[in-house]
Amino acid sequence: MITELLGHKDYLCILLALRKRKGLRFSEIQKELELKPAQVDRALKFLRTGLWVIPRIIPAKGGRILVEYELSKRGECFLAVVVDSLRNAVNKNVAILGSSARQEVQSLYL
Repeated sequence: MITELLGHKDYLCILLALRKRKGLRFSEIQKELELKPAQVDRALKFLRTGLWVIPRIIPAKGGRILVEYELSKRGECFLAVVVDSLRNAVNKNVAILGSSARQEVQSLYL
């Protein structure tokens, strides 16, 4: 499941967006990351199934129900262990890996 997560930039970007700002709705994720609805839907299904994100139901006026997504403890741990470690390793070894590797990793941080 982790290798599948690593293979999808959209999935990682959604996790990082939720780390940056708690409680994003579907449409906010779509707009912030400039993704198509199908991309967001597919990513959120995967992330919910793997318990990387937690949907929170929020009652709204007029009987509407809003769903906001938050990073789970598992998602937080994943970002700290894998993504932050990757960023640190690339920054320490930029002379060997090159600036393009640094830019690619930094692009994950919105």
